Amino acid sequence: MEVGFTFTRTTALELSKQVGSLVPGTEALQRGDLLFFETDDTKPGEVTHVGIYEGNNMMIQAQWYDAGVVRSNITSNYWS
Repeated sequence: MEVGFTFTRTTALELSKQVGSLVPGTEALQRGDLLFFETDDTKPGEVTHVGIYEGNNMMIQAQWYDAGVVRSNITSNYWS
């Protein structure tokens, strides 16, 4: 499905596009916002994952290439 927006293949490339603005907290998130995470303990301070906010504290993301796209709660211990 096409929606008029093209994503890059990696999180680092997506972040490097420097498009949009920083959202000042989870209460201000809107559906479609990109969520950037540090998920690799060997790369502190480096964004290594991105999800798309879906609403109601849920995001869609593909954490592992073999798991496909899944819904995740951003308030879980792992994501918060």
